[in-house]
Amino acid sequence: MPIVQLGRGDDRSQGLTFAERRRILDRIEELQLEGAAHDDCRSLGVKQFEHRRQCGHGTGEFSIDARGNVFPCKLMHHPLFYAGSIREKPLREIWETSPVFEAARNRTVHTLPECMKCTFRESCGGGCRAFHWGMTGDVNGTTQLECSGIRRGIRKKMVAYFKLAGGKRADEQTVSIGR
Repeated sequence: MPIVQLGRGDDRSQGLTFAERRRILDRIEELQLEGAAHDDCRSLGVKQFEHRRQCGHGTGEFSIDARGNVFPCKLMHHPLFYAGSIREKPLREIWETSPVFEAARNRTVHTLPECMKCTFRESCGGGCRAFHWGMTGDVNGTTQLECSGIRRGIRKKMVAYFKLAGGKRADEQTVSIGR
């Protein structure tokens, strides 16, 4: 997880600039693609029919701090996202009835203004909502620089996936024709 402008990470002098982080992520993607050339499509992390409606905050994950306070994500320990306390209510009740969790469940790529316009929304899931909130001050906000990087990475992986998949099919056809 890269440093985000939340909590102690809010001191903007710490961590990497967006350009530095982007260069590192681009290099990691290059190494993954090089490795995939000798491996198979699964190593690219592209699942052909996988759909992500959101990042998982408040639906596939939640966080409880040392005091028993419940939040939709480990990066959203902020009063705005306080869902309740397990010292006062059972976790199940907080999960099922908290307005914070209800809002998280309803926050998807089909409700986020910028995501609704994006063709990659189902592959990306809207990115990390905590990261976008930290950068924009709005949990429904979107950081265009981050989105452009995510889209570029998805495109690269898709191209590599289809090259690998197409190459294997061609090899399989050659083998079966040769028999």
